[in-house]
Amino acid sequence: MTLTDAYSNGILSKEIPTELGRLQALERMLDPVAHEVLGDLRPEPGWRCLDMGAGAGSIAYWLAERCPSGRVVAADIDPRHLDPGRAAPLEVATVDLTREDFSRNSFDLVHTRALLAHLPQRDELVRKAVTWLRPGGHLVVGEFYILPLDDAHPALRTGVRTLAQLMGEQGTDVYWARRVPALLKAAGLTGIQVRLTPLTIGIGEPVDEFWRRSFEQYLPILRRRGTVPGTTLDELTKMLDDSSAADLCWFFVTASGRAPEAPARTS
Repeated sequence: MTLTDAYSNGILSKEIPTELGRLQALERMLDPVAHEVLGDLRPEPGWRCLDMGAGAGSIAYWLAERCPSGRVVAADIDPRHLDPGRAAPLEVATVDLTREDFSRNSFDLVHTRALLAHLPQRDELVRKAVTWLRPGGHLVVGEFYILPLDDAHPALRTGVRTLAQLMGEQGTDVYWARRVPALLKAAGLTGIQVRLTPLTIGIGEPVDEFWRRSFEQYLPILRRRGTVPGTTLDELTKMLDDSSAADLCWFFVTASGRAPEAPARTS
């Protein structure tokens, strides 16, 4: 399955009316993490940045505010939710990252969040992203990682496992995040940092909002398939609505590394 197929017809398609709300809930949940990680890199006003799979645009907008004399490319295969007039350095690009490329040494920063795990070419894309970095440039990759669910609430366990299966059918690997630090190291990046953010359902906002919006989007698909009993789906819906159960289902893994500096010239 190509990226075009997955995002035109899959469970994350922007044709689904609820997808924008789900993306915005993801931003509210994870933007504080990204702001801290990216802020530690101290973006300079003239930096050239790429946000791969920019989604609803919050990180691209944040970078554009901090790099007013630079360039910020918000790349997405379906950029309908991105506002190209939001800031002067912002460029919205319609890009299928599995088929298109950027020039070598183009960017001081490449950021991607909740994208690469959905793509079968994920390892190759990490290696390509490294070639897009200027010497000393930074790559930041953020992805979800599912945890074992043997002791979870039964309805939640079924819902999350079935969601992972649905994603797997369109090419997602919900365990891939564990491999990202090794991929960054193998690609030659240095100073690798890893941050784990727990995402616990049933504790409160904004995590609960993201999971409610996600399952609201996926449950109709599960009901149509009939592979999960309706009573289980009803119980899952009730549990999400009233936060009657709490469980640590996922981590969000944010890994970053830096391209080596160019060797000093000798006279």
